[in-house]
Amino acid sequence: PGPSSAAGEAGPSSSAAGSGPTGGRGAAGAGRGRGVSKKAKAGGGRKFQRELRAMMFGFGDDANPLPQSVALMEDLVVDYLQRVLHSAADACEERSRYTRRGGEAPRVKERDLLFVLRKDKRRLQRAQELLEVYEEQKEARKDYAKDHDEYAREEQ
Repeated sequence: PGPSSAAGEAGPSSSAAGSGPTGGRGAAGAGRGRGVSKKAKAGGGRKFQRELRAMMFGFGDDANPLPQSVALMEDLVVDYLQRVLHSAADACEERSRYTRRGGEAPRVKERDLLFVLRKDKRRLQRAQELLEVYEEQKEARKDYAKDHDEYAREEQ
């Protein structure tokens, strides 16, 4: 049994107050008053359990962490993503005030997300890296489709 499987032990995935990325604020109290939704609290909104278990194991937790630990991690991750995306939406609104064209509603773009992450170099670099990989994959899919079409024409 690993650190999070024994009752009462504080391991890497325990919910000890004051630890973790929110510095003790907890999932529901972090951010701008946006807590965890009622659906998520009831367990109906749990969508990342399997992935989080694998990530927790990859970062040194037990192969089967406590369900409460996984739920806490999911609450923290979802809360962080909500805060970042709300900040990106705010940045988008601010940007659109100066570049408003027509009556269409502003859409959050890559640059809004990068703007929000600009002060966290590690996350900014990772986001840029992922965007580069996405573009490379998009080009590869386009090249594959083009090559496949040419091959299909040659076969006919």
